Amino acid sequence: MAERKENLQRLGVGVIVENNLFPGRILVKKESQKDPSSGKEVNTYSIPAGFARGGESLIEAGIREVFEETGYSGVRICRFLGIYQVDSAVVAVFVGIAEGEAQGTCWKSPHEIVNGDCVLAPGMREMLIDYANHISYPLEIYHDLRNQT
Repeated sequence: MAERKENLQRLGVGVIVENNLFPGRILVKKESQKDPSSGKEVNTYSIPAGFARGGESLIEAGIREVFEETGYSGVRICRFLGIYQVDSAVVAVFVGIAEGEAQGTCWKSPHEIVNGDCVLAPGMREMLIDYANHISYPLEIYHDLRNQT
């Protein structure tokens, strides 16, 4: 049992956050990164993401990451989007619902992000295309996968 929990802690987690105040848009965070080809600072967009800490489930870690990176507390995880390879990490992505507003947040439509001039963090395009195409699964799928590892 402990071995399974250690393996889960090496798995990253991301959350695509929806909010009824901003229909059709998701919460993204804008970060400044150096473009490897030009060496210039560019703004990239990503979803709240990180890694589980000791004893946390991926859902708990996702809720914590949303709060730490955006200030939203009380996000409710409602669906499982899938598992994605991002560079050398494997990331489980969930869909969550947030209530109210938080300071300094940015809400964009997935189509605007994928098809616009936004520079995306690695791995984001595939996740957002799946989300925009309404590909997601009930949380029971995640629980079933977790119980099989």
